[in-house]
Amino acid sequence: KPNPNPAPEFSHAAARVLLVEDDQVNLEIARQTLEDAGLVVVPALSGCEAVALAQLLPFDLILMDLQLPDIDGWEATRRIRQHRSAEPNPPIIALTGTLHDDDRERSLAAGMDACEEKPLTRTMLERLLSRHLPLHERAGGPEAAAMSAEHLQQLFDASAARLIAELHAARKAGDRSRIERAAHTLKSAAARLEHRSLSEACATLELLARGNTPELDDAI
Repeated sequence: KPNPNPAPEFSHAAARVLLVEDDQVNLEIARQTLEDAGLVVVPALSGCEAVALAQLLPFDLILMDLQLPDIDGWEATRRIRQHRSAEPNPPIIALTGTLHDDDRERSLAAGMDACEEKPLTRTMLERLLSRHLPLHERAGGPEAAAMSAEHLQQLFDASAARLIAELHAARKAGDRSRIERAAHTLKSAAARLEHRSLSEACATLELLARGNTPELDDAI
């Protein structure tokens, strides 16, 4: 049976990509897109982990989430650029669930090459590769097996439970930045699986946390 969505021939096979994403659902979806294009994916679940990996391994491309559980994507990028100042620097592309007005400016100031809004699609990937990577000769080989809907839902359930616990802990601690970050991540993951009501509720919570409004306590 022919594949109704064949992977595009990007001619960038074997390029190594550092994928920085703290949510397991978003990470697996992006990983699938990258591996379908023949790219080698190395995941990092935090900004500090991304910095450490970038110091150990050469990468052709880095895809950097902005909202991360330790240092944010901007700070991680600054540290990577500082460490690799005397070496060839890989392109670093910001990927964010919600693209705010100043995100591109902040990303460029931190040393990133571009800022894009999630999800990472095949069309976006093709554009990013053609713009930011030199061409590699495409190697053959089997495509990565597609994730089942059941597996993806299991990943989401585990991730959502962790993030909801983080929201309650952040509320108890009175830490609005933690609330905003957890709501942002859960919003993005819920949107990927079309859990619209949860995604919309998290979007509202994210705005309340950012706006320092008294309604926040009643929203969680």
